[in-house]
Amino acid sequence: MAGPNLGILIPAFNEEETVSKVISEAKQFGNVILSDDNSTDNTKEISLQAGALVIDNVFEKGYDGNLKTLLKYASETGHYRSYVTIDADGELPPAQIENVIECCKFSSLCIGERNQYNRMVEYILSAYFFLKYGVKDPLSGMKVYSIELLREFYCDDCDLNIGTAVIKFCKKRQHPIRRFPISVEKRIGSSRFGGSLFSAMKIMRVILRDLA
Repeated sequence: MAGPNLGILIPAFNEEETVSKVISEAKQFGNVILSDDNSTDNTKEISLQAGALVIDNVFEKGYDGNLKTLLKYASETGHYRSYVTIDADGELPPAQIENVIECCKFSSLCIGERNQYNRMVEYILSAYFFLKYGVKDPLSGMKVYSIELLREFYCDDCDLNIGTAVIKFCKKRQHPIRRFPISVEKRIGSSRFGGSLFSAMKIMRVILRDLA
């Protein structure tokens, strides 16, 4: 799955301090496609210099919208057998992509489970999703999708719900999900997911909508 059969999807916004290193390390495992969410720094230019294919958003879409841009691109082009998402801030070291190479040979979706979370509310969501769906880390920025799953799952109107919708989709359609452990590193700069109160409200809304 490595090399020409793996596309590496990176959503990015104002990540000039880390994005070059992330791309350089990720390229050894596959081909990098980065979506720049109308950054106000040099993220786009640095990403191009580092060798990524860059999708340039005309306006800022936010993390979920930017991720959706990448999944749409992957589902429509289908250049690779599988696609892995990874963040541009370096919190999820690209070297850990190697962990998914064997994991995803027999699964439609693979989810990297972090060894620690950034917010207390993520532990609540983790417990909820594990009890209901058997997945411990629905918010993980490292997920691997088969191209068949992306083509079946993605539509312009789909609501990603910060990455949780695909888990529920797979459970409903009985697509296999595999999990693998990943270790996180300290993020440089502020979270692109939003402040603690905003992110907590967003995460709790996911649970409430799922319960409805």
